[in-house]
Amino acid sequence: MISDIASSESTAETENQPEASLWTTFMGSDSREDYFSAWLSILAESIPGIIQGLIFVKQDEKENAYLPVALWPDQGEKPERIVEVTEKSLSEGYGMVVVLEPRQDARNACYAVSYPVTVDTKCVCAVSLEVMVESEADLKPIMEKVQWGAAWLEVYFRRSRMGDDEKKIFRMEAALDLLAGVQSKNKWEEAAIGFVTELSVVLKCDRASIGFVKGRRIRLTAVSNSANFGKKMNLVTSIEEAMDEAVMMKREVVYPVPEDEKTPPVTRKHEMLVKKFGNGAILSLPFFIKDHYVGVVLLERPDGGPFETTDIEFCKGVSALVFPALLEKKRNERHIAAKLWESFFSLAGKFVGAGYPGRKLLVLLAIGLVVFFYMAEGAYRISADSVIEGEIKRIAAAPFDGYIDRSDIRAGDRVKSGDLLCSLDDRDLKLEKLKWLSQKAQLKRQLQEAEAKHSRSETKIIKAKIEQAEAQLELVESRLGRTRIVSSFEGLVVRGDLSRRLGGFVEQGEVLFEITPLDQYRIILKVDEKRIADVGVGQDGYLILAAMPKEKFAFSVTRITPISQSEEGINYFKVEARLETLSDNLRPGMEGVGKITVRQEKLIRVWTRSFMEWLRLFIWKWFY
Repeated sequence: MISDIASSESTAETENQPEASLWTTFMGSDSREDYFSAWLSILAESIPGIIQGLIFVKQDEKENAYLPVALWPDQGEKPERIVEVTEKSLSEGYGMVVVLEPRQDARNACYAVSYPVTVDTKCVCAVSLEVMVESEADLKPIMEKVQWGAAWLEVYFRRSRMGDDEKKIFRMEAALDLLAGVQSKNKWEEAAIGFVTELSVVLKCDRASIGFVKGRRIRLTAVSNSANFGKKMNLVTSIEEAMDEAVMMKREVVYPVPEDEKTPPVTRKHEMLVKKFGNGAILSLPFFIKDHYVGVVLLERPDGGPFETTDIEFCKGVSALVFPALLEKKRNERHIAAKLWESFFSLAGKFVGAGYPGRKLLVLLAIGLVVFFYMAEGAYRISADSVIEGEIKRIAAAPFDGYIDRSDIRAGDRVKSGDLLCSLDDRDLKLEKLKWLSQKAQLKRQLQEAEAKHSRSETKIIKAKIEQAEAQLELVESRLGRTRIVSSFEGLVVRGDLSRRLGGFVEQGEVLFEITPLDQYRIILKVDEKRIADVGVGQDGYLILAAMPKEKFAFSVTRITPISQSEEGINYFKVEARLETLSDNLRPGMEGVGKITVRQEKLIRVWTRSFMEWLRLFIWKWFY
């Protein structure tokens, strides 16, 4: 932590120097070493029994290294005796007093007194003394004097920091002014000229230049205090070559090269620029964005004005602010074709170059979709709500006016051929039959009497009445036979329920039951009018019923009704189809969704057909 004391130099005053002279030297010191040496001498004059003293100062804020800057007296007597105590005091962060081994000629005990000086919680230096006292009680006033005197050291460091802060603030204000000047210009070339002109003033340069990469070389863009430099061809060429040299080195180039430079750069072009045009110092600072260099700032000073580290750091900070602004202005002034061309290549680079795996995956997916839709074909199908109906429907109607006597069948029951559906009350018919039978018997007796009298005219009249009675009997017998209404074939009753109308009156021709066979069905599909033009007789399809969603029933179109109907605001046409697949579970009235297969087409046309048709109608409506 602390370097070898033997290598340090001291400029302290002698121990016998008068106190007034020491204060004069202390107050008028110009360097840090003079300040600390005078302070240590004044402190030593005020402490009785002091043998030697040292001041250690931190050299770098990033590294924890302390070096001695002041020693009292000029030739310290074994200063290493207090070095170990100083290291411990710095590591612990508080003052310490440690007993040392007694010196050979010493009458009293020797002690090491070490006190670290902190500024804003950071240790900046340490004061260490070796003293000889009669008792430990004498150490307290010594430590108090060290602590009180350390305030001068703290003031020195605070003043130094204040000076550094003022420089930083000045450079920050200058950097912001430069950026504001660039932003205030409308054209990027004017902004570049204004930037290098102001930069040359701030850094006290004879000439400042800025160049941007064009192709593989740097092209000079602006020179301070010069709006037109095209005639100075030799100067322009030399500046551009020096800029190219800095870009090739990929670092800032300072000429003349500092003596303490560990890896000196190649400065042949910079040296030629100095020899040709007379300036003594050059700083070339390349600037890069996203791992590639975009431009160079080159500064020139006369002899005796080398560029320091603070100048380089300031120039780096300013360039980091100004270069993006200049590049943005340059991009904005390009032609629209150039902007589109760059955007295209930038976008292509993101999809072709390294990185951006998500975008590459998206492009591959898009290409795959394009190829898929170009190659893939599928069936174009028309969906429609569907209902099953019986292909044949028989009606059981009332044969004559009468009253219902019995009915055990209702809608949904399966019946066989000859099964009784219902029966009508036949009591009146039986009475009427007896009436005509008795009348017929009476007429036969009258016929016998007329034949016995040989009355031909009366005989003919009676025979006519007998035939009339027989006809009425046949009519009554026929009605009696029709009082039992039976099924004419095996099927399913789809309509009719007389169980709650027993004894009720029915009129002749009134529909009592509707029966349909169980093995003959047809499908009624409600096809939207937008799709009816694509439907044709003979097309095949499949039907899925809501009651049996796991089964598919094949069908073929047999008829298209030419009249449209409206339902829930939608016009549709009824399309009849014949079921090719049957099932014992099918029942008339079942509903589902049917799909008619029209033809094979590209999938993209199938999926976008509705949108394209809507778009055509929209365009036709508004633009034709």
